[in-house]
Amino acid sequence: YGITWAITTRCTPYYMVQIQKVVVDAADTYIAILTDEGVAYVSENQGANFVDVSPFGSIVGYAISTASSTTHFAVAATTVAFTTDAGYVWTSYSQPMFTFLGDLVALNGSLLIAHVLKDSAYYIAKSVDYGSSWDLSFLHTYSTLTAFIMSSDASTIFVSNGTALYRSSGDSSTWTLVHSSATMSIDGVACAYNCSTAYVAVSGDGVYYSKDYGVTLINPYAPTETPTSMPSSAPSAISPDQDWVGVAMSDDGLTVVALSYSGIVYFSKNGGVSYRTRTLTSSYSWIGIAMSSNAEYLMAATSGDCALSSDYGMTWAVSTK
Repeated sequence: YGITWAITTRCTPYYMVQIQKVVVDAADTYIAILTDEGVAYVSENQGANFVDVSPFGSIVGYAISTASSTTHFAVAATTVAFTTDAGYVWTSYSQPMFTFLGDLVALNGSLLIAHVLKDSAYYIAKSVDYGSSWDLSFLHTYSTLTAFIMSSDASTIFVSNGTALYRSSGDSSTWTLVHSSATMSIDGVACAYNCSTAYVAVSGDGVYYSKDYGVTLINPYAPTETPTSMPSSAPSAISPDQDWVGVAMSDDGLTVVALSYSGIVYFSKNGGVSYRTRTLTSSYSWIGIAMSSNAEYLMAATSGDCALSSDYGMTWAVSTK
């Protein structure tokens, strides 16, 4: 659980790549990495090695279905592709009616939710047939989303533009504004199995938690107990002045990890009651963190390097170029 960290080889086959997104499947088998060059790499062995599975160039979004670990989706500007064998054979569809912006989640096999641009308007779009046809289900005004996640049981979706947090049913048929604050800058959202418990990382502030699907956000600045089997540093409250790049949570709601822009990792094994800290070192800025549903596999990424743990965070391998 973050006790030791090690430096090892890079996690992608090429030296000069910048990692844009990390995806871990719900069954804790596959890890996908999307680079700034629009290339998708997938590992079938919990990050031991990665293979380029790109169905086309200039990929902007990648997702793995909650229902099947081998059903993956990739989108470029006006093209969507899916595979049911983890990237060996792909089927592609052209979508010239709108432009994919990169945010993408996949539910129950054929159901796909994406952030798109059409006629100068922004939508959350839904497809129920692997991306062949689409319904523009939610019109909004946000060109950039700071959070776009779904629960692992596929019942809940959260999106945020930074100041507002919206929640939807898993099929994105209805959307509810659950929290809004002009003074709050949301950097990331993570949730447990059905998202009834959620954590929201706020830039320049702490990591808030909610027990009511995001309606009420509470910031626990001070720890109230000292857990065992944690890294050796003293228990820490979440520092209120961090610029967060991501937060991740296990399905049981007990393991919470938050990563700051500067590489400070806050790690909790008791649902955020108390935290221990570790600092990851890289010459690049950290951009995100992902966790498997049972917290066995974790990956943190910079714009060029990544840190991978495959033993519940006990040991980490941090790549260098």
